[in-house]
Amino acid sequence: MERFHAFMTGREFAFSEFTIGLLLTVAGLCEHYWVMPENIAEAPVWDDQFEALLRQFLPFLSPGEALSGDTQLRDLGLDSMGAVELLANLESTYQTRFRDDALNLQNFASPGVLWSTLNRMLLPSV
Repeated sequence: MERFHAFMTGREFAFSEFTIGLLLTVAGLCEHYWVMPENIAEAPVWDDQFEALLRQFLPFLSPGEALSGDTQLRDLGLDSMGAVELLANLESTYQTRFRDDALNLQNFASPGVLWSTLNRMLLPSV
């Protein structure tokens, strides 16, 4: 058994190596698949393919301009028709389908939110 110190509570817990590995795996998956709103402004977490595809629908974004997670896509020229085309391209490129509950303009507000939404669509349904 290894000791794990919970910094928030100051208490110590004993876990097996297997349990620690499992906890770290789950924590890593959560960090990879879910972007919390307060973390969206950090460095981009999406892949190059996503950014290249997204840039095609942002006429007001210059080629050398950086794209941050909290950039408002409407401000860069993404309109409703562009959002529909972008959706079709994302579904085709990533071989997935956006579920009905994900089909709203809020999910197309910024690159960080859109990437997080796309990643949720890639997770197996439970």
